[in-house]
Amino acid sequence: EGNADLRMAFQAGLEIQRLHIEEGVPYSDIAVMTRKNHRCDEIARVLDQMRIPQNRSRRANVKDNYILQLQLALLQTLDNASQDIPLTTLMLSEILLEPFSEAELALIRLYQRSRHVSGNFYEAVRLIAHGSEEALGAKTARFLDRLDKWRSRAAQLSVRALLEEIWYSADYPATLLRDEGEEAALLLEEFAQKVREIEANGRDSLFSVVRFFEESLAMDRSEANANDFDGEGVQVLTFHKSKGLEFPYVFLMDLHKGLSDLDKKDKIMMSEDMGIGFDVASPDGSYTYPSLLRRAMESEKQQRFLTEEICLLYVAMSRAETKLYLCGSVKTKEGEPALPVKTVALLEQAASAGTLTLPAHILQEVSSYQDLLLLALCGHPDPGVQTFLSAIGATAAGHAPLTPQSNSAAYAGGEDLAWTLRRLDDLADYAVALERFTSQANRQPETDASVIDLQGTMTQPGEITMRLAAFYEFATDHYPTLPKQTVSEIKRRSQLSENLDEENTDDVNLALLSPEDFADVEAAKGLKAAERGIALHTVLRFLDLEPLRVADSEEAERSLAGQLEELQRYHFISEAEAQAIEPFSKQLITYARSAVAGEILAAQAVGRRDTAKPSVYHELPFTFRYHDRHHAEALVQGVIDLWYWTESGPVLVDFKSDYLPEQEDEAQALLLQRYEIQLRIYAMALETALGERLARIDIWSIRLARAFSFSRSLLGLQ
Repeated sequence: EGNADLRMAFQAGLEIQRLHIEEGVPYSDIAVMTRKNHRCDEIARVLDQMRIPQNRSRRANVKDNYILQLQLALLQTLDNASQDIPLTTLMLSEILLEPFSEAELALIRLYQRSRHVSGNFYEAVRLIAHGSEEALGAKTARFLDRLDKWRSRAAQLSVRALLEEIWYSADYPATLLRDEGEEAALLLEEFAQKVREIEANGRDSLFSVVRFFEESLAMDRSEANANDFDGEGVQVLTFHKSKGLEFPYVFLMDLHKGLSDLDKKDKIMMSEDMGIGFDVASPDGSYTYPSLLRRAMESEKQQRFLTEEICLLYVAMSRAETKLYLCGSVKTKEGEPALPVKTVALLEQAASAGTLTLPAHILQEVSSYQDLLLLALCGHPDPGVQTFLSAIGATAAGHAPLTPQSNSAAYAGGEDLAWTLRRLDDLADYAVALERFTSQANRQPETDASVIDLQGTMTQPGEITMRLAAFYEFATDHYPTLPKQTVSEIKRRSQLSENLDEENTDDVNLALLSPEDFADVEAAKGLKAAERGIALHTVLRFLDLEPLRVADSEEAERSLAGQLEELQRYHFISEAEAQAIEPFSKQLITYARSAVAGEILAAQAVGRRDTAKPSVYHELPFTFRYHDRHHAEALVQGVIDLWYWTESGPVLVDFKSDYLPEQEDEAQALLLQRYEIQLRIYAMALETALGERLARIDIWSIRLARAFSFSRSLLGLQ
């Protein structure tokens, strides 16, 4: 009863049971979504306890499993023994041949204090190991000796091999199997496999493996739990995982939870456009405060962060086909404000704005999805909406608030009942619902004569119902929901009869191969065309052009090799990708010496002189409302490879690695045939955003190492 999050999950479970029992809705038609993976696990556990089938497989993760936490503590101690919690966790565990007791750890700390020496627990361990001749001192000395040997082995072995050597030297797997069972032993194998995967992805040092786990815990990246989408239970998943899926009934949970951009908490902030921002120290060094540059960068990051969050909320809301449940929470204790003062102030500003769309300065201050939804509701004149808002303390300007009630009140908004706003008294309604659930009594809602009915129509207690069509002042059928597509999908659909693979398929070998021969052929082929194309795009994005423009070709090749090695070292590209890019060295150098590269360098120089006017943009994502030649419209998403400013205006460049004929006219005709629609959408989206016509639209052919320009008339642009 002390956990409001679990109570919310329980209330959602009751509604799921009602849908299934009363309306005959299959459990597989219902999805429960939230932002965090650990919250998905909590909800799945509540549904399990309510005997509601759900399809989320339960896999242990470091955050909530002691055995895995212990393995992380071992790695953290090997990496840096000066961390008290990992060190003491390890010393208490049976990974050691001679584990310590809690009393012995207390004696170690007391010994340190008796010597009037301050410091962390590792220093206390070292102190007693070298200063005490008692049994505990000798035991501690043996532990330190073993720890030093393990740390020296870390320089010779992979992290996984080091773990297994430590485990088997103490017979730890067998001990775990005997004391904790087979499931615990399997967890150990899963952890070793996870470490192996981390190392295979380039994080092959002890520090980087530890850092991966710490980052995963900080960002709640516990993606191990998965859903069986072919199962017959309720789907429990995150907003992100719901992309591309649809369900008849969707519950969005925890909308009142705060949105937090962790990047803003970093001591140093970085921006492609503004550089590096940090706090400024006072003259005497007694305190720090954000610099103006950091403030500007925080504002820019906040705008980007909220844009992404609003898009994510839209994605989650649009997963519902039949009914969408939006679940949030506010305080309604007497004498306490129901909503934060900041939220109330935003509601007043939104109500007085007088527009259907919320101003940007209001949006930038929201702290939760619930704020966004309340802001959208607050200006609506429907009396049912306003009464609901006043009941939760979210009254818009000009509407008198109601005294919070212990029981919910219901209001009808008309005959076309498509929206329901339900207010539950958290503890009181939960207690009643729990009693009914545990006693298996009839949980049908009862009629309450005290219900206030604005339209003379009785509704269920605790509900406020209104017309969906009246939510906006304009008719919804004039503004249908647009289909969402990517540029690649539009391009593929328009050219179903064309072969758009980057590889030349004129000569197709249909000979049958044995499995062994097939594996050899695949290994010889290396990366697939799409993977090689992505690697080339990455290199072109981060390539330092100036050193490659020297006249000495050998010097340019050395510079390019050094840059590729640097990109590989910092994991922008893999070793296999670097090898696949090597045959394109001459083409990359030719690109760096081209007129296009000269324009890019000139634009970058302008940006360096005036940081308020960044002039070169790589990998720019966009969403654009597109009308094709048949007057059909859709929301189109894509990524523009490169655009930059010149004295003549903006220039758009798209990189392609297709096989093309050597003849310039033939190559340009083929590129136009393949990419006309893509270039047109890119150009229209960019011109709409800039409010300015493009000076030039180019495709840079990586293989031919030359630019192809396309006129507006060729692309069907006005």
